[in-house]
Amino acid sequence: MEQKNKRLEGNGKKAPVQQKEQPLPDNAARQVHFSPLKKRSTRIKQLVDDIIAHQEYERQKEQKYSSNLESLNSGFKFVVMLQIGVLVAAAIFSVISLRKFFVRKHIY
Repeated sequence: MEQKNKRLEGNGKKAPVQQKEQPLPDNAARQVHFSPLKKRSTRIKQLVDDIIAHQEYERQKEQKYSSNLESLNSGFKFVVMLQIGVLVAAAIFSVISLRKFFVRKHIY
């Protein structure tokens, strides 16, 4: 083998170095090493769940507000139409009653 290495050295090439395969230690990746990552991922998942829950709450709140607003608008339209009807009826009554008054007094 030494002759083979010498022959390779003579050509200017280095002899291939054989490395021993080192066995992985038993404690290469224990649960203790992953616990900070697990804590972080749990915390991030909790924050995401909180955000989703808050968004759902806001969506429900907005939907409730929207339905309340629609019912208020319909009620407001009804009241406005009623006021317009009362105003028109009062105007017609005034014209009729004034006309009768002036006819009786012979002014018209």
